[in-house]
Amino acid sequence: MVRYTTPAIAMSAAVKHMDGPFAWGVADCCVSACAAFNELWSVNPMGDHGYRDAAGARATLASAGGWRRYTRNLANRAGLVETNPVPGAIGLVMTRKGYALGLCVGQEWAVKGVRGVSFVSDWRLAWGVKCPA
Repeated sequence: MVRYTTPAIAMSAAVKHMDGPFAWGVADCCVSACAAFNELWSVNPMGDHGYRDAAGARATLASAGGWRRYTRNLANRAGLVETNPVPGAIGLVMTRKGYALGLCVGQEWAVKGVRGVSFVSDWRLAWGVKCPA
């Protein structure tokens, strides 16, 4: 079982970290989703992600073996557990432009877009912080 929060609290963290213009390595879909998740749970799945531009992001994904492996590796390193979508979960989602990392805010997922936060409902994998025993 994973911890979850209210949709309103998750939405507040998503808007805080996903609003505003897109910038690779600073305010992109992965960095922003992880920053929002970190605000909620004090766990940043990306840590020091190491890329600063689109080419670096593509190289990071390629060296990890693609989006699914990359996001699973992030979750595993952070000690997260796979879950169904619950408010505050982080997950691999599908947007009109392809895969992205998003934050579950209830029935939808918040995703960093070109000009700010946007919302999708098509998710593939989700992780959360495990409840203490």
